[in-house]
Amino acid sequence: MSATAPRRGRLSVFVALLCLSLVAGPVAASGGAAVDADADMGPPAATGPGVAAASVSTVNVTDNVSVWDRAPLPFRIDDTDAATMIPTGAVTVDYTPENTGQLDARRTATAMYQPGTVNASFESVTGAGTSAFAGEDAQLVIARVNASASDSPSPVFGSLDEVRSLIDPDSDRLDATYAVTDSGTVDSDGRIDATVQFDRPGNYVVFLTTGGNFSATAGDLSVEGPGTVVGVDTAIVEREAATVTDVSTRVDPGTNASVTVAPATNETNVSVALYHEPTWVNSRTAVTVTERFSASTGPPNVTVGHSIDEINGHTAVEGPVTVTGITYGDGRLSQTTASELVDFLVNRNESAVEGPKTTVIGDGTRLDASVVAERNVSGETTVQVPTRGNWTAGSYRWVVTTDGNRTADLRTATGTLTVASDSGGGFSVSNDRPELENAAFGSRVTRTRDSVEVTLAGTTPGEPVRLTIPVHDSQLAESGYVVTGVTANFTRDLEGDLSVSTPDQAGVPPVSADKQIGYVVIDHSMPADSVSNASYAFLVSERRLDEAGIDPDAVALFRLEADGWTELPTRFAEETRHGYHFVGDSPGLSVYAIAESGSARPRFELNETSLNRTAVLANESVAVNATVTNHGTGPGNFTEALLVDNRSVDNRTVRVPAGERRTLRFTHSFGATAGTYNVSIEKATVGSVTVSVPEADQEPSGSADPPNETAPSNDDENTTTAESNDDAPATEEAGIDLGGRGAILLAVLAVIAVVGIAYYRRYGGV
Repeated sequence: MSATAPRRGRLSVFVALLCLSLVAGPVAASGGAAVDADADMGPPAATGPGVAAASVSTVNVTDNVSVWDRAPLPFRIDDTDAATMIPTGAVTVDYTPENTGQLDARRTATAMYQPGTVNASFESVTGAGTSAFAGEDAQLVIARVNASASDSPSPVFGSLDEVRSLIDPDSDRLDATYAVTDSGTVDSDGRIDATVQFDRPGNYVVFLTTGGNFSATAGDLSVEGPGTVVGVDTAIVEREAATVTDVSTRVDPGTNASVTVAPATNETNVSVALYHEPTWVNSRTAVTVTERFSASTGPPNVTVGHSIDEINGHTAVEGPVTVTGITYGDGRLSQTTASELVDFLVNRNESAVEGPKTTVIGDGTRLDASVVAERNVSGETTVQVPTRGNWTAGSYRWVVTTDGNRTADLRTATGTLTVASDSGGGFSVSNDRPELENAAFGSRVTRTRDSVEVTLAGTTPGEPVRLTIPVHDSQLAESGYVVTGVTANFTRDLEGDLSVSTPDQAGVPPVSADKQIGYVVIDHSMPADSVSNASYAFLVSERRLDEAGIDPDAVALFRLEADGWTELPTRFAEETRHGYHFVGDSPGLSVYAIAESGSARPRFELNETSLNRTAVLANESVAVNATVTNHGTGPGNFTEALLVDNRSVDNRTVRVPAGERRTLRFTHSFGATAGTYNVSIEKATVGSVTVSVPEADQEPSGSADPPNETAPSNDDENTTTAESNDDAPATEEAGIDLGGRGAILLAVLAVIAVVGIAYYRRYGGV
């Protein structure tokens, strides 16, 4: 069994596994339970809060192979190893059978990989504790599904046939080519780190399995005994980046942007999408699942709502043209990428197929976007992408995809350009007034000399409040950096005030001894937990970067927290004639610094060591303490070893906030060998301990020093990380009854897979 599978089937397997999680998860009744894939999986009996479910519940998809119902949750291929990451809009899911309400899916980018080795990890996450697999030997089953098989399964909710087809050698209709690698043993915490080898371009489904009975020979999969799929993820691997040159960097509204594409092979289909990135990244997709998933009843009712209801642009298609499995100009719809949304809305009078029911969220917003697709392109070709005169000024992302109708030929490229009239004036909006979106009626925004003041009359959870701040050249020339926008997601409806300012000094410790770019201060009256996340757009002049000696690729936004400065995810958006645009993501509203990446780091000093006893009897213990001071600007974990006669006998870790000190504590018990032992913590000498062996008839007696040994305590905030109360990471054991929250977390992943199908098919993002 060695062949290839259709492009449209590459993610349906993952979708089926995700649906399997929703189907099988609630019905498990006892530890290690298993149900057949064709069993009736109706709604579960009601259980009270806190009632534990099965520690590991599985679904049998073949005689030998079962799938853990939480498999899609804990295993992930590291997207930081991807060749391309493209920002996307937010996705929320409402699983109405559990009355969950909309839940943030927290997926804001899509990855495109290239051949080579990437990292992957399996660990406990909310809704899927993995400690039950501790000690299990793990294998990776890497399935590459190709683009020429005759059977093209549709990605249908609740279908289990595709799961069986991919992991059962006797019923493989997806014609996959397999590789199997040993990944070691799951550690005591239920974690394992692995590497995945992508030998060639294609669409991959990667399974993490236990049982040790999977093998592959010449691309054929064999299962010699029982095995369990405990993790699954997917990846799209392109051959290489598409070759593009002479890309427009700035165009006036109503003129054409151009990009020159040089396909690697003749008669290649090419598409170029151009869209207003802030609108797309700030858009929202809300998925509502109204029925429980069931193997017996087929696909449930799913409605996909999107905040974008109008496309303002052009579609230029010599069609129908098929690129990466998507045919433009035939009226089909997935509505998950900007280019496909363009294609659908321009042809919205045609019937849409292969998609769920759709609706518009709220009043709907307009997306300025165009897409051009050309077929049978040979040699270097310049593609003209039209814009419109009423397009919003700002940053636009272009995405080029080339495809010879085989996945192995897939190549992509992406970047940004600016659409704006070259009038020499401002570059954010055409007037001087800040603009406020998605705030209740009665909200207002005003501008003072030193800040922008916002009064919120109300907010709506799930609808981010956006503040756009116009900036002019004179402001940037004076300060060297400015904030151009703030987006905040609120957890509830509330009223309050906030202000945005960029003072020279913020009355806080510096993020680094090196020169930084400046501060951003958000003063507000809202409770801290009322904001789930926020993002900040800011602009830095080339002069200011040169003065600070910071490269644009190294700029980062830092947030001041209780334990010091923390570096936030920051991305370089675009370069304009005014300066460099950046966007930073934050978990809330705070005081921020703009500086070089890596500036907030701990600097530890070990001092004030102590030894509670210098003489003990055989088999008695001593307590060894040391004070650790963090003189740096960021928090960190400090780890040192306890040495006895230069031999390491223990290791301990303590987390130390910036500017504070913590105690590193050891307790060591000496054996029955008399003598004097030198005690040290790495290079710091603590003292000597004399060990005595009492006579046979001698009663144990206290030593010369008072017995005040102090073993590490769970109540001491300064003990090692595992024993400390300093923000110890919480873990959730497998099998805990998740109730509505667990079901929706699984539903979130299911929907992410569904709305990501066209995403991956298309070009790894948008």
